[in-house]
Amino acid sequence: MKQAKNFLRRSVQRGFTLLELVIVVAIIGVLIALVAPNVTGSKDGANAQLLTKTAQDIANNWMLIAQSCGTTTDAAASPVMATGKTVADVIFGGVANVAAAYTTCYNQSKVLPMVDVGQPVSGGGWKVAGYTTTITGGGTQSLQIKYSGVPDALVLLMAQKYNPSLSALAASDTTSPVVQYSTATNGVRDVTVLRMVN
Repeated sequence: MKQAKNFLRRSVQRGFTLLELVIVVAIIGVLIALVAPNVTGSKDGANAQLLTKTAQDIANNWMLIAQSCGTTTDAAASPVMATGKTVADVIFGGVANVAAAYTTCYNQSKVLPMVDVGQPVSGGGWKVAGYTTTITGGGTQSLQIKYSGVPDALVLLMAQKYNPSLSALAASDTTSPVVQYSTATNGVRDVTVLRMVN
């Protein structure tokens, strides 16, 4: 009987007091207040990284397809795309968008469609992270991956990856060899990532 009372007394003492709970809640509140701004900003950082990495992956995949098929990397002159299709259709949508004469070499390239990143737009086209994506250039020029309507904060983060000393965006930049951007309209602009593919 005495052991049962001691056990009950110990189990009652194992609980938290109201004061201890209030202190824990206050500490959690302070931590949330400190971390929340960083977590909110990290979404922009993650999207900027996604757009930059996707551009690199697009360029690599397009180069592999062109090498495997023995064709040009010029987005306008490549015969790899099926009639009415674009480089973006081939990169994001896969073999269904490849001309019949090039399906074997496309499959041999081992390039997988980037359907996990690109979302088709009704009426045609593709979006990455919600931004309309177009692919031009190639051949003797850089492949140009353009994202439309990107907020200034993301454009700045993308540009800072290649120019860490950049603290603010210029009115526009059409000369950078890596990330170029248009003039802002209502806080958004087009940003183009350039990648060599020859």
